[in-house]
Amino acid sequence: MYTSSVSFIIITPSPPPLSHCLLRSALSFSLTLTNPPSVCSLRLPLPPSPAPEGDSSCSDPILFFVHLIRSNWTPGQCCSRRVSGKRGTGQLALAAWRSRDLGNLRLPLPCRSFFAPLGRRMKLVEAPPKLKVAIIHPDLGIGGAERLIVDAAVELASHGHSVHVFTAHHDKNRCFEETITGPFQVTVYGSFIPRHIFHHFHAVCAYIRCIFVALCVLFMWPCFDVILADQVSAVIPLMKIKRSTKIVFYCHFPDLLLAKHTTLLRRIYRKPIDMIEEATTGMSDLILVNSRFTASTFANTFRCLHNRGIEPAVLYPSVDIKQFDGHCSYKLNFLSINRFERKKNIGLAISAFAMLRSFEGFGPPGHNFAKVTLTIAGGYDKRLPENVEYLKELKRLAETEGVSDQVKFVTSCSTADRNLLLSECLCVIYTPKDEHFGIVPLEAMAARKPVIACDSGGPMESIKHGITGFLCDPTPLEFSQAMHKLASDPEMAASMGEEARDHVSRTFSTNVFGEQLNRYVCDVYHRRME
Repeated sequence: MYTSSVSFIIITPSPPPLSHCLLRSALSFSLTLTNPPSVCSLRLPLPPSPAPEGDSSCSDPILFFVHLIRSNWTPGQCCSRRVSGKRGTGQLALAAWRSRDLGNLRLPLPCRSFFAPLGRRMKLVEAPPKLKVAIIHPDLGIGGAERLIVDAAVELASHGHSVHVFTAHHDKNRCFEETITGPFQVTVYGSFIPRHIFHHFHAVCAYIRCIFVALCVLFMWPCFDVILADQVSAVIPLMKIKRSTKIVFYCHFPDLLLAKHTTLLRRIYRKPIDMIEEATTGMSDLILVNSRFTASTFANTFRCLHNRGIEPAVLYPSVDIKQFDGHCSYKLNFLSINRFERKKNIGLAISAFAMLRSFEGFGPPGHNFAKVTLTIAGGYDKRLPENVEYLKELKRLAETEGVSDQVKFVTSCSTADRNLLLSECLCVIYTPKDEHFGIVPLEAMAARKPVIACDSGGPMESIKHGITGFLCDPTPLEFSQAMHKLASDPEMAASMGEEARDHVSRTFSTNVFGEQLNRYVCDVYHRRME
C-alpha cells in the first residue's frame, strides 16, 4: 500500500467564466491505493456560461488523465517542445500532457500562469505501452537458455505485449510445452540449413542460421518495437536497419570463452568470429546478463566495450514456483538434471555417489547404501554426437565404479516427468563448474529440495550455503560428504527445502523476472521515443 498526491485539472465542455474554471477545476487530493488502476480520471461538471471574450478555444473539453504506475512512479520529464497549432483546448491539453509541456499551452494568460507551476509539480507517468516484441533464438529446444526465452515470452505476453518468437529449429517432440500452447506465436525459418559441416564449423552454421532468421523477420514482418535476441549477436546489425526498432541482447555467456582455441588453425578460424561477436554485441541498445558472475566475465572479456562504458544489466532467470505446489517426499534418491554434455561434469555425480559406500548410516534404521539411488536426467539430442558419446561414457563410468545397478539414466524427460523426479528426490546434485547461472538449482529449490553444487559461478548467487544447500569444491569427496549429511538426516533435507522454497519465491519467481524484464523493455522503448 502506498499514498500518492495527485493533481487533477479539468476544464469542462460548457465554458464557464475563467475564474469559475480555475476555482472549480483545480483539485488536489490523496489516493491510497492497494491495487492502482492504470488510469484515474475525474470530470467536474460546471453550469454553462458564456465563453470569455475572444477565447474561442474553450469550446472543447480538457481532461487530464493521470497514470498511476506502481513500479514507475517517477517525476515526469518536461519537454522543451512548444505545443502550437489552431486546435481546440481539449486537443491542446492532451498534446501538452503527452509532451509534459503544461506551461506552454495556448490558453488565456491567467490560465497559463496556473498551468506552468503545475507542470513542474505533477508526477505524470504514461501507462506502459503495449509493444510488438520479437524474440530471435537459434534453437528452441530444451535447456537453460531456452527456458529463459520461453519465460521471457510468457511474461511479456502477460504484460499485454504482442510477442512473436522466431527460431531456426523447433522440434515439437522435444521442447517446452509453452512453445506449443503458450500465449505467443512461434515461427521457424531456416531449418534446412545444417547445424554443422561434417561435424565442423558449428559457429559459422549457427551464424548463418540466425542471420537467415533475422533476414526473414526484417523483410517478411512489419516493424517491431523491440527485438530481444540472445546467443548470436550477429543479427543485431541487421535488425538495426530499421532505426525505429530497439534491440535488447541477452548474453548468457561470451561465446568466445565457450569455444575451443586449442590449435593454431582453430584460433585463426575463431578470430574473426570473436571480433564480430564483440563488435555486434556493443551495437545493441541494452545488454542483459544472467548473473553478476557473467557481468564480471563480460567486462573482462570484452575490454573494448568496457572501456567505452558499456556495462550489462543483471536480469536473473526465473522459475515458476506454482508448478511445484504438488506432493513432496524425500526418498533416498539423488537427482542430477543437466544436458548430456561434457562441460556439465556429470561424471562427478557418479563418482561422488560411488564414494558413499565408505559412509555409514542412511536415513531410517536398517537402510544402507544399497537402498540409495542416483537418477541422471536431462536434455538429450541424438542429432548431437556429443550427447550420444557422453551418455555412453557415463554408463561406462557407472559400471567401472560398480554402481550401474543403482544409477538410472532418463533422457529428454518431459516437464511432467522432471517435476515428478524433483518431487520425490532427496536433493539435487548440480555439477557444472563455473556455470554462468544455472536454472536447475532454482527448479530444485522451488520444489523444496536442497542443492549440492560447485562453489563457483552462478550457483554462488542463487544458493545459500548451509541454508538452502551446500557449495562444495568440485571433487567427489566434497560432494559425497554433503550427500551423506542429507542422506543420514532426511529431516535436515526437508528443513533446508522449505528455506529454499522461500528464498526462490522472494528472489527468483517469474513475477519478479517479468516485472524487471518489462521495465527494461519499456525503458528501451521510451528511449526511442525521446
